[in-house]
Amino acid sequence: MRKGILEVSVRSEGRNLPEYQVDPVDDRTLACYIPSEVGKTFEICWRGDTRRDKYDSTMRCSVDGRSAGGTFCMRGIVDISRWGIRNAANRRKPFVFAPLATTDDESLAVSLEAHPDLGTIDVKLLYAVRLGTTHFKQRPDAIQPSTVHEKSKKMGVHCVSLGDSRECERHDKVKIKPINKSDPVYARFIFRYRSKDFLQAEGIMPLDEGNGGGAHSPAPSGRKRRSAGLHPDILEAGPNRKRARKNDPAAPARTVKDVKPSVAELAGNEYLGDLQTGHGSVQGRAQSLETRTKGLKGSDSSQRVKRERRGIAEDVIDLTGSDVKRERSPIRLEASGVVIDLTLDD
Repeated sequence: MRKGILEVSVRSEGRNLPEYQVDPVDDRTLACYIPSEVGKTFEICWRGDTRRDKYDSTMRCSVDGRSAGGTFCMRGIVDISRWGIRNAANRRKPFVFAPLATTDDESLAVSLEAHPDLGTIDVKLLYAVRLGTTHFKQRPDAIQPSTVHEKSKKMGVHCVSLGDSRECERHDKVKIKPINKSDPVYARFIFRYRSKDFLQAEGIMPLDEGNGGGAHSPAPSGRKRRSAGLHPDILEAGPNRKRARKNDPAAPARTVKDVKPSVAELAGNEYLGDLQTGHGSVQGRAQSLETRTKGLKGSDSSQRVKRERRGIAEDVIDLTGSDVKRERSPIRLEASGVVIDLTLDD
């Protein structure tokens, strides 16, 4: 999930898990659903740019309502991940999606009620100041496979357990102090993990999509092409439409009945005769006018015609010449070099 210039995701087996129904809970919190698979490890990843922040930051994580530790980050380009709980100075136990154990023992019904945050990975970002470091101290595992009563079981919910210990880089524990103890969190991301079958049954995840697919992946480029193949009779508009119809062997051939009759055929021979008579009369009038025109003497008429033509030409502005004055556009562009950051929060 992304909030401004911050991005937090859950990665399993080397790939980001797809996110579904990403919704804002409040102005600081985003929540979504992700598919979980029993036996698969996962890590919590945080990327962002905190160079402009006034303070350093800490990422604190919790799974199923239990603390999963935190990571302190100096201001700068952030690209970190948290994949387990440290059980030694140089060893960690990885996070693993596990099945949720249930019992029907009525004597344990009250003590084994499901935690309200069961099935969630909660990531909080807060500003903090580094106070120093301290050596690692062995502590009992805070994250254990959950057992709940059958009555309080949430459908489709897995839980998080810890896998076998793995070697990691040696680090001392960092002591920090939150900037604002009463309200230290400036961004929060909640991942509700559920089984793939549950997400598909609830209509949250598409039926034809597995864990490897992304919820926000762009549509394949061949979608339009496949749609056209489903409807080959629909042709695109334009000049090729007529050409396609002409070359289409399935198109019906034009017959004599399809050809529109001429005007003379619709009116009949009688109307055609009237047209021929009128044509002769018009020719006679044309010859008479031509004779009268030749009889006119003097150049007054021609000079007047030339003046009128010249007067009309003076009103025409030749926009193709090079002497046309170009007016400046009223639209002014700002000087280049100004960068508008659209990734900032509103």
